[in-house]
Amino acid sequence: MHNTQYTSKQIPILKSQLKEILSKEKDGVVISLQGSWGIGKTFFWNDFATQTWNENKQVYISLFGKHSLDDIKKQIVLKIYDSNKVANFLEKHPIIGKAIESKWGVDTSMIASSFTKETFEGIVLCFDDFERISPKLSISEVLGVISELKEQNRCKIVLINNNDSLKEYDELNHKKVLKKHQLKKDKDTSFLEECKYGEVLKEYKTEEKFFISQTNNQEIFDKFSEKIIDFRLYYEPHYIDNLSLVKDEALSFVKWELVEELLSQVNDNNKQCNIRLMKQLISKLKLFSNVLNDEINERISNSIVFEVFKNIYQFQGLEIVNFLLTDISGFRQLIISAIKKHYLEEESFKEIINNLNEKINSSVENTNVYDNTYSLYNKFLYDLSYSDNDFAKEIYDIFHKNKKNIVQILGLKSFKWFIELLIKTDESKQKKFDKLYEKSAKKYIDYLIKDEKVEEHLHFEIDEIMSIINENDTLALYYKEEKEKLETQDASDITVVIKTMTDVRKNRGWGPKDENLLKSISVTQQKKWIEEDPSYLETAFAFARWSKGFSGDKHFGIFNKNFLEAIEILNENKEYKNKLTLMLNFFGVS
Repeated sequence: MHNTQYTSKQIPILKSQLKEILSKEKDGVVISLQGSWGIGKTFFWNDFATQTWNENKQVYISLFGKHSLDDIKKQIVLKIYDSNKVANFLEKHPIIGKAIESKWGVDTSMIASSFTKETFEGIVLCFDDFERISPKLSISEVLGVISELKEQNRCKIVLINNNDSLKEYDELNHKKVLKKHQLKKDKDTSFLEECKYGEVLKEYKTEEKFFISQTNNQEIFDKFSEKIIDFRLYYEPHYIDNLSLVKDEALSFVKWELVEELLSQVNDNNKQCNIRLMKQLISKLKLFSNVLNDEINERISNSIVFEVFKNIYQFQGLEIVNFLLTDISGFRQLIISAIKKHYLEEESFKEIINNLNEKINSSVENTNVYDNTYSLYNKFLYDLSYSDNDFAKEIYDIFHKNKKNIVQILGLKSFKWFIELLIKTDESKQKKFDKLYEKSAKKYIDYLIKDEKVEEHLHFEIDEIMSIINENDTLALYYKEEKEKLETQDASDITVVIKTMTDVRKNRGWGPKDENLLKSISVTQQKKWIEEDPSYLETAFAFARWSKGFSGDKHFGIFNKNFLEAIEILNENKEYKNKLTLMLNFFGVS
């Protein structure tokens, strides 16, 4: 786990070594910059070279895609010779000038043949990607050119090579490939379809061919490099070194210390320091930069960074110790989809994030209110210089400012206890405190009855809560009236009733609110809806059939009784009789 601040030591030393060797050596010199695959040697070198020399003083040559020595020389020429040098060269070589005029193109190999010691004065050449060298190109020939550049042109050369990567490629190339071909003996095969299977086989012969591709590039490289390499330096970065090279400070929502903490848990060193994975991580994080602004709670930002990291590194068991997260399971698939497609539907995602942000900020604010309340109480309790009046005023200010949800924050029992304490500290303001208590408690009652999940969540406390409500006549009456009002309102809305029956069946679960709602639908209301809305009749019939099969206590019994009674009344109408009799027969009513 990354707990202490890391300060890089190896990278500054490596840079110092490179500068000293490449600047002080007067003759040609070859440095081998070695390290594991994927840890960013090339990225490090290009960053170092750009900061150390201008573009005309350093040349990077990738051997990937080069099929001949001439290809390599051409690339060196094109990178070394700026436009002025080429112009001067062409003035001295009019034949090439004519070739340009005739649009034959410039034969850079002719320029390369004119290389002198002065050509490479103050220039550093870097050769990379030895493990990706073309089969058409001999590695011994490449090393021969490098040796020539060193010895004859006194070049300063850096070779970037992965530890034992050539050996791995050699092992792959040593595998034998067997191909089998079935060739027809007789070109005229029109009769074959009429033959039996065994007879058909007689008309074919099998030709086997072995293709053996062998390379010994590692052996050649080791043999030649011993003669031409003067210094072997090793790039062994800490993951923070590599992260510092690629991280984008413009991603203001990213806590880079969080990324460091996550990287510290990746137990594969090559993967931990892999510069490509780091760049991929940053590329994917940029998808969210327009959504995660400074107003978004850092819990959300941290959680998204965490999710993107897990997806890129494919590493399980990561833990976060020093940073706050939040639950993003509701939109995790959207994040994963954005990573895969490299595209984020910003507007819809922004709406989701803003809603979550509002909830988190509200939760944080509630926590602050809770902490401030009890902080003042502790001050009141232990600080004898803190007066009763000051305590009452400051607590009242907090409660009044948060009267809409103060009871949710503290709980009804605790809030009632604080109000009683306020009255003791300042009896002259009892009416004021009582009024605040009733207003805040009514808001809490609204919160309780509008969502039955709240009552389910508070099921261990609900009896005590109802006891406190019922001991106050004003609150008890308010609870009863609001409960009836809500039930009556829902019971008169056919859409709400149909949805309730559908949800109960679909989820195979219900609460007191569902039972009370369906129980309150009268026979008259049932009869009206059955006649007016076919979807109601279909849903109610299916619901009654389903609930009829319950064992033990019959839930929704009153609803079913009222439904059947309404059907029986309507069945007296001859226009409905043939239809409704079938329903009644199902319930055993003849």
